[in-house]
Amino acid sequence: MNLSGKFNSYYLIIIVCAFVFTSVLSFQVDDCEKAKIYYEKAVQTYDWVKKEAYYKKAIELCPTFAEAHNNLADVYEKAEKYEEAIKEYQIAAELKPSLIEPRISLGDIFFKFRDYKSAIKKYEIVLQLKPECEDAQSKIKIAREKLESRGLVKSDEFIDTLSKPYMITMGPEGITRSEPRIAVTIYFASDSAEILPESYPQLKEVGEALNSPQLAPYRFIIEGHTDSTGEAENNLELSKKRAQSVKDYLLSNYSIDPGKLEIIGYGQEKPVASNETPQGRALNRRVEFVRIVEK
Repeated sequence: MNLSGKFNSYYLIIIVCAFVFTSVLSFQVDDCEKAKIYYEKAVQTYDWVKKEAYYKKAIELCPTFAEAHNNLADVYEKAEKYEEAIKEYQIAAELKPSLIEPRISLGDIFFKFRDYKSAIKKYEIVLQLKPECEDAQSKIKIAREKLESRGLVKSDEFIDTLSKPYMITMGPEGITRSEPRIAVTIYFASDSAEILPESYPQLKEVGEALNSPQLAPYRFIIEGHTDSTGEAENNLELSKKRAQSVKDYLLSNYSIDPGKLEIIGYGQEKPVASNETPQGRALNRRVEFVRIVEK
């Protein structure tokens, strides 16, 4: 082939490639415009099943739609699907680094489950983006205080949290009544329900709170949770035994009415973080107190 023929062939290839690239880009733009329609539908609806479906459709059409990832994470968080929520918030933050909402929300989830160091890191990023954010400033202060006290939940915080009114929410599961709950750190011997002495100060705060006049009208469930290390059946049994150990300790040391406390073990069924990392597994190993019935 002569030079003129080669030139014409190359020129034709360039035109075809440019056409294909432009067509793909056009489809992507069109899809992202369609995604905005589903996003607006999700924002406007009060039906949480539809809300979740609309955000998922928006993300399917436009995977780089950071706001849709953020709002889908919010849906998961309200449904207490924290592992899924963390994943979507992280995607939103990566797609749009200037977006502060997913970072605040990630900090709040880490704070809720006592990972104060990770919470502080998220709030500090928010302050880098928005130095005047008072919400992040106040939360950093509280998280640092928690770290200094080694995450100890004081009796007044325990009382304040568990004496709050229950919440009625419209979520993916429909209308639900959410009783207040609080997580505390109780240390056990490895693969055992034996409570270690370093947990006694926390249990003292819990015992005093449960005997307070403010919590007198209520009953509580002690929930045991584990990470996914080991067999699921063994983890379920271990979580029950650990919840029972906490109940027995409180009854023996703080003269609490036995009818005031019930126990349940969930094993690894209700993770609040990924079990793929040491940090996530630490968050999943927890004891929670949940208010259940008013007398």
